[in-house]
This record gives sequence, C-alpha cells and structure tokens, in this order.
Amino acid sequence: MKLKRSHLILVGVLAGLAQQAHDPYMVSIATTMVAAAVLALAVYLHTMVAGLPTLGAAAWSATGAFAAVHLGAGILSLQIVVGAAAGLLLAAVTGLLVVRSSGLTTIMITLAVAEVVQVTAGHWKAITGGTDGLSISVPVLWPGQPPAADYELYTALLVTLGVVTAVLWIWLASPSGQALRAVADNRWRMQACGWNTTAHLYTMHLVAGTIGGIAGAMLLAARQYTSPADASLQISALVLAAAVIGANLELPGVIAAAVALVAVRDLASALLPGPWAGHSMILLAAVLLAASYLPTRTSNRRVRPVAVSKEY
Repeated sequence: MKLKRSHLILVGVLAGLAQQAHDPYMVSIATTMVAAAVLALAVYLHTMVAGLPTLGAAAWSATGAFAAVHLGAGILSLQIVVGAAAGLLLAAVTGLLVVRSSGLTTIMITLAVAEVVQVTAGHWKAITGGTDGLSISVPVLWPGQPPAADYELYTALLVTLGVVTAVLWIWLASPSGQALRAVADNRWRMQACGWNTTAHLYTMHLVAGTIGGIAGAMLLAARQYTSPADASLQISALVLAAAVIGANLELPGVIAAAVALVAVRDLASALLPGPWAGHSMILLAAVLLAASYLPTRTSNRRVRPVAVSKEY
C-alpha cells in the first residue's frame, strides 16, 4: 500500500482538528472520531482482511474502557495498555468460537458476545456502575504530570492512532499478513495445502481484540465516561460500515470513513434546519444507504498463497 495524496489530505484534516482545541465540544468530537477510527481498523482486519464479519466490535472497546477505569490509575498511557490487555483477554476467550465459524454464523456469534457483555455490564453495578455508567477525571499523559489539556489529549490519541495504523500496516504487508488474506480467500484450499488456518485466524482475532480494547481506552479518555451502552449494536454497526465503505483505500480509507460517519452522527444535528434539527441519525441512515451503492472490495484474490512462506 503506497502513500497517496489522499492519505496526506487525511493526515492534514486530522491535524487540522487540533486547531479547534479552544472549543471543548469540537475537541470531544475530534477525539471520538480518532477512537472510532481505531475501532474501525480492528473491524477492517476482522471483516475485510480475514473474511470474518463481526457485529460485536463494541464488546472489545467496552471491556477495554471498563478495565481502564479501574486499573488505569488516571494515566492515559497506562489506560491504553490496560485496555489493550482487556480486549486481548476477551478475544482469547471468544476467539475459540469465532474462528471456527464463517459468514452469518460469525455475525451471530459476535453479536451474541456483544449482547452478553452489554447485559452483564448493565447488571454488574459494582464494576460498571450499572446503566448509569462510570465517570473519570481528565487523565494525565504520564505519571507525575498535570491533567492533560484538550489539545494534548487529542494529540496523544492521534499519535496512538498513528502507531496502531503503522503496526497494522507493517503486519498486513508481512508474509503472515499475506497468508491471512490467502486464508480468507479460500480457507479450505489453504487447509488442503497443509496450512494451520485456525491458528492464523485466531492470531488475527487476538490482534483485532487488542486494537478494540485500545479504542475503548481512547474513547474513555475522550469522553471521561463509559457505560454499558458503549457495547451496543449501534456502535458495532457504525464501525462495520466504516470498514466496508473505506476498504477500497485500505487503512487510510477506513480511518476517513470512520471520521466522516462520526461527523455526520455527532455534528449534523446542529446543521440540520427546522424540524430536522437533532435528527442526525436520519441523515446518517441516508449516508449509509447511499454508501451501499459504492463499489467495495469483497475478495483478497490478488494474493497468491504459493508466494507466502509456509514458516508463518
């Protein structure tokens, strides 16, 4: 995947949002965009690269957020590490079921996992605060520092997005990433050739869960609040839509789609006129309907399994 002019434009847009640091509302929206983009990258890996569609990505992020509340000690860097570990742990448990499924069965399993997480969080008041959720103070970036200013928090989350994107980019370009694409293209053929496809898919699921947990910690830092609603189907569907819409442009396209969809959802309510004001979800639905007619990549057939080193 080569660096294109559109990728530089995306970087410029994300960097330009930092100039709105004087507006707390805009900073909140911008940080939410960045967190949603990270979660969309996890869904892109799971759905568009590995070929296992998921409607349960919000379970990773919600688990990461709740873990970051209790174990993050109000330090952003530690919250991100804790969130990643929590997402990894959840993925390790659920992956045993997910990676042995395909198609609609995968969707049903991942949706069920998200529903279990949401219902459990709603009743486990001692840990999650129940349906009221939990609030935290503005985190510090590193131990011993004062609470992060708005622009510092946004910049830190933007750097986190950049690191996650770079690591994922490098991994997908490696022989292991190419093997994963080949498994998604024809799992049974790869098995017949002697490949351990379950191990490749399970590794992918662990990576996706880790990224999802990071997204949850980032969303917590962006809003200083989390609740069981963060595991809802609405969030999972939004990032799935971003992954599908942006798939043609790979990682930068997914990030751009996530930013655009969050902007439509959270900013459009202030722009719609008259009786439409406050009904941004209607506009979001219209955008998704229009996007459904865009060409999307549904195959990894450009990958040739014979070109992949079997040691992976």
